[in-house]
Amino acid sequence: RELQTSGPKVNMIMDLSDISAIVRGMAEKFLDHHNLNQTLCSESPTAEFIARWIYEYLKPRIPMLSSVTVSETATSRATYQPESLPPSTNGVSNAPSYT
Repeated sequence: RELQTSGPKVNMIMDLSDISAIVRGMAEKFLDHHNLNQTLCSESPTAEFIARWIYEYLKPRIPMLSSVTVSETATSRATYQPESLPPSTNGVSNAPSYT
């Protein structure tokens, strides 16, 4: 997708308020105050699993999405980024990453 060249969303690919509404709806329906074992259909919803689940849920709704990071604490996080992305030009690996 390209930057909008005119209108109220000029110089945007996607309005952050649109992204926020999509993410908020997902969080309210599946994550916030829910038993993740049930809503995510996993006996062990680790941060790595949740990052991938969120990516797979959001990708059809946010086509330009390239990765999802889930933070457990200020120093512990997991990032999911599928391998099928084009080669990185910033020196960061595109292989699935779980930090």
